[in-house]
Amino acid sequence: MRWLACISVLIALLSIHGQDIEISIATTDQLNPCVAYNESGGGYMVMWEDNRAGSVNKNIFAQPINNDGSVPMVILPVCVLSGNQENPEIAGLGSEFLTLWQEAGSYISGRTSTIDALGDGPFEAVDLSSEAEEIDITAGEDRYFAVWREGDVIKGVALDEEGSPMTTPFAIHSSSYAQGKPTVAFYDGLFVVAYRESRGTGSVIVVKYIYSDGTTHAGPFDIAEGTIDPNNPEIESNGTVVMCVFSADNPSTGDSDILGQIVTPDAMGDPFDVLAVSGQQTNPDIATNGDAFLVVFEDFGDGYFADIKGQWISVSGTLLEDLYVISAEMAAQGDPRIAYGDGNFLCVWEDRRRGGSDIFGRIVEEITISSGPSASVVAPARNSYTSCDFQDIRILITDDDGVNQETVELEVNGVLYSYPSTEISFSGDTLIYTPPVAWEDEEAVNYRLLAADDITGAPLSGTINVTFNVDLTAPRFEGPSPANGATVPDLPSMISINAFDDGAGIDETTLTLSWGELELSYPDPALYWNGITFALFVDSLAAPPVMPENTLCISALDMPDVCEPNYYEFCWTFTNTSDIYEWKPIEHSIEGAYPNPFNSAVEISHPQFNGEGRTLIITDMEGRNVGEINSNKGIWKWKPESMESGMYFYSISDSNVKGKLLYAK
Repeated sequence: MRWLACISVLIALLSIHGQDIEISIATTDQLNPCVAYNESGGGYMVMWEDNRAGSVNKNIFAQPINNDGSVPMVILPVCVLSGNQENPEIAGLGSEFLTLWQEAGSYISGRTSTIDALGDGPFEAVDLSSEAEEIDITAGEDRYFAVWREGDVIKGVALDEEGSPMTTPFAIHSSSYAQGKPTVAFYDGLFVVAYRESRGTGSVIVVKYIYSDGTTHAGPFDIAEGTIDPNNPEIESNGTVVMCVFSADNPSTGDSDILGQIVTPDAMGDPFDVLAVSGQQTNPDIATNGDAFLVVFEDFGDGYFADIKGQWISVSGTLLEDLYVISAEMAAQGDPRIAYGDGNFLCVWEDRRRGGSDIFGRIVEEITISSGPSASVVAPARNSYTSCDFQDIRILITDDDGVNQETVELEVNGVLYSYPSTEISFSGDTLIYTPPVAWEDEEAVNYRLLAADDITGAPLSGTINVTFNVDLTAPRFEGPSPANGATVPDLPSMISINAFDDGAGIDETTLTLSWGELELSYPDPALYWNGITFALFVDSLAAPPVMPENTLCISALDMPDVCEPNYYEFCWTFTNTSDIYEWKPIEHSIEGAYPNPFNSAVEISHPQFNGEGRTLIITDMEGRNVGEINSNKGIWKWKPESMESGMYFYSISDSNVKGKLLYAK
């Protein structure tokens, strides 16, 4: 589905904003850059270790970078004291930044700054029992949190907005194994720390969730399982997902690859390849804009010089685009670092295109994630009926970026199914659920589409919750009149039977009556149907098939929404004992009544009886007298307030006038 992502109008593909930025160029080496963004401060701050005062007198310098990548004409000397200051790390909080670095001696130094000015200092941020190495720092809520390696132990401490320790430094996790390369991120009120631990069988990456006072929330967890010698972990959170990236050896090529793993406490994933090709890939870093993660790293794919390359990863761990190049000069480039600002990222790195090591950077436009997949029911629809005992369920799931089918979760009658499985398959964009056993007659089947992410990790827009019904039984006929096997002295004026279907209902257009050579289908004028009673007005026929023994057959289909309808035919016989039968068809008119059908009152008008006292006699389907109305004007008005809906008949005394009335209240 990668081609879908390429043409999507909802996703802004990664593009490079402008050219490489010359952040610091000097005749001596500048190393170990780091970068942070401060929204309140309005820009990026880049820090690095600077050798312009000599390789044994390394200092810390800083350069503000505007959000558009432009470089103000100012370099801030963060620390230019004698002795070595090395390996700076920076984080932003409020309107300020806090930079920490490794000082020659047993302490970590620090200094606050704004986007254009240095704060007081430098100051000794943390006293140590031995020299600190491999420092990292992050910010969360109203405080910073720093981690570092002290000997073979990873330690940490929370610092306030001024950079002062809030507690005594503490070990993140006591272990008999050597620990190193710590990294820290803020997640949901917690600080999550990842680090390498060297064990007898090889190294692992360990993750632990702690409060700022060092109290454990969750972990430690071993991650990167199944990988070889994982190293250089970096961790980041978008507030809902925690992603860890690291390098590990590839047993096939012997090179180092970049891998990732979701390490959120309640959703721990498996390691996945970020880049696994020939050549060394190492020193990853990661940042997020909330919708996706951007991983940058060194790539020795050509075998000569390291390039700076990147890869987008969705919040579900899916690679969003092919590998792309951030910078590929014909010189060594390394140690990339990345931060997210207001609408873009800034990647900085060491660059040797001018001979020595300089600090370069480039603005990378952020990725915009579309809304998640949309789903619509193909079949069966809500409250519909099926007559198939193995009726499948079909749901169309579409997304401009492509659907990650392995994230699909469908619940059927309380049982959860996922893809791929025996029950769940796809035909194009249509999910197909095949029931493992036949549905039962009259069963109500509920299905709910609970989850389906697109390849960017965006979740399903809304849910589907549908119940359909199974109808495997044909209609039934009951109560024929005359009854089956009955003997009647005369042919009745009406023959009737009740028809039922407890499921999908009877399709009235399929109601058919056969009587000898007579074949009638509803709606024929001689037939009546009110949803229950199906009747034949015998006296409406021009010539009924009169015979001593009469066999009538009624048939009908039900009307399921899916699959072929169920069919049933019912036949019964009655005997007519009349020796002589003289047939006199009677016309039943509906023209003398208005409105007809009616729902409250009907007026029957026969002007030929004006001035004559006549009685309008009304009978029901059973021939019972339900009303008589006298009039000498030839107009009668009937209000059947207590009567049931249905067909009624009227006749006018001392005449052959008869008619039908259809009451539908």
